[in-house]
Amino acid sequence: MKKIELDFLEKDRFTLRKHGKKILYYSLIFLFGFFIVSSIFYFFKSKSREKRYFMLKNEVAVLQVRVGEKEKKLKIEKAKITPEINLLNRAIERKAFSYTDTLWLLERALPGRSYITRITISSNGKVVLTGVFSSSSAIKNFMETLSSGGKYQVYLTREEMGRGGRTANIAWDLGGGE
Repeated sequence: MKKIELDFLEKDRFTLRKHGKKILYYSLIFLFGFFIVSSIFYFFKSKSREKRYFMLKNEVAVLQVRVGEKEKKLKIEKAKITPEINLLNRAIERKAFSYTDTLWLLERALPGRSYITRITISSNGKVVLTGVFSSSSAIKNFMETLSSGGKYQVYLTREEMGRGGRTANIAWDLGGGE
């Protein structure tokens, strides 16, 4: 039987002096590789965050513009409605305005074969009646009946010939010129 010599273990024994440079070299390569991989990872992660940030920033800007447009539209609508509401509120506060009396007077004053197509309140507080009448004399009679008794002032603002008869816009001051 042959004797196995274990001298090779003795010759290549690990010593810090001999193998320390290799360990230092491999650990530096490992750390450098880890640093590069983590840098690449955080670079792409920050790019995606930056991209999401800009997308959210753009979305917020678009929504702010839409909110601004809606606010403008709401202010315009409120400005259109406010005079009418103020007029009606003042009339209610004075308790001088009666809806039933006003509608009864409209019904009584409206001549035959005539009808009112629209009732609106103008910015100066007058009720504007748009209607179709059979003739100019029907318009005149309607206005005289509305203004009878001197309680209300009535003005003809526009009259023209239409398909079904004469179309007229009549301003009706329910405040009586106060």
